[in-house]
Amino acid sequence: PATRSLRTFAGSMGFFFAGIAFLLFTVAGLSLSAHAAEILKGTLADLSGDVQIQRRGMSVPSTARNGQTVEPGDIVITSQSGRAVVTFEQGRLRIDPSSRVVFVRCVTSRDEAFAELALPYGSVTASINMESKKEYWFDIVTLTNHAQGRGRKKEVSQISVTHNAGGTTVTDSQQGQWRLEPIILTDQSPAVQDAHADQIPHADQ
Repeated sequence: PATRSLRTFAGSMGFFFAGIAFLLFTVAGLSLSAHAAEILKGTLADLSGDVQIQRRGMSVPSTARNGQTVEPGDIVITSQSGRAVVTFEQGRLRIDPSSRVVFVRCVTSRDEAFAELALPYGSVTASINMESKKEYWFDIVTLTNHAQGRGRKKEVSQISVTHNAGGTTVTDSQQGQWRLEPIILTDQSPAVQDAHADQIPHADQ
């Protein structure tokens, strides 16, 4: 009987510790989920002239409005008179006239926030605000180049990218970090390739 009691006690303690381990694992899992990456949404602002937005999965664009959200897969198109700004957690993106910008990936998490954009033609300026401890950056991919702008803590980094028939040019604010490298379009992700597939710029763009 004494041996049986000890076995029963040991079995009960085993279940007790197994339950504690399961609880700790569950709490840890919830904690990790709380810090998982989420979709980063932008907001349209300072619109002027003719600006259109084409939602993901739609074949026809519609007139853009101030305050509209911009999500991955959306396209913002400006005419020769159109201008727009998209504000993000990590800064703002100014879209100049005669531009087409495809929002490929936009992600935020506890430690970072970034937006990957395709620029088949036109000109954009990304300003990265580094007042937070997060790591912030913009990736801008043209037909021929990949430009990236990153900020440093408590500094604002600015990068301007233009792509037209003459190629890609980049200027920066001499703060933060930025880089420019040539690419082969077919080596890029399917989403980037799709963004550029039917948008070869004309000589007058």
